[in-house]
Amino acid sequence: KKVGGKFGNTRADDEPVTHVSSRQAGDFCTWLGRKEGKPYRLPTEAEWEYACRAGTKTLYSTGDTLTAEQANFGISADKKRIGAVAVGRYKPNAWGLHDMHGNVAEWCHDWHGPYEADAQTDPVGRVDGNARVVRGWSTFAVAHPNGGLRFLRPANRSGHLPEAPTRHPGFRVRVGA
Repeated sequence: KKVGGKFGNTRADDEPVTHVSSRQAGDFCTWLGRKEGKPYRLPTEAEWEYACRAGTKTLYSTGDTLTAEQANFGISADKKRIGAVAVGRYKPNAWGLHDMHGNVAEWCHDWHGPYEADAQTDPVGRVDGNARVVRGWSTFAVAHPNGGLRFLRPANRSGHLPEAPTRHPGFRVRVGA
């Protein structure tokens, strides 16, 4: 609430949470789990990508293109710069998940580092490191100096310092062990 509406942060209850550290996102999952009696956590980056793709093998869950009508990547359909918007404003992917491309980036459970060389099925990812994985990118993608829609691909990944809350990463929760 202290930073709501400041520094490009969201301000309404229906907008994505931003300006939270990875630890705060994890603490929320723990709190929610105790409250509801279910095991909540951040998704691994493999789970996040799988959910984002929703069974597709294209550049985006929408096919090989992504438009301002399909996702919030920082530019409105009439070419105006915008920030994060209400969750669910854009059509969901084939599995009913909203805002997997754009709006805000999302913390993942894994630590950032190189992928393992061998093929893997449902990898858990690194168990330690200096940065946590962030997926999905944000409305910052188009404005980035090297930006573009490539940052919004399901396969795009980045690492952020886990204790550094900024306006870019938010989070979504996953239920399950």
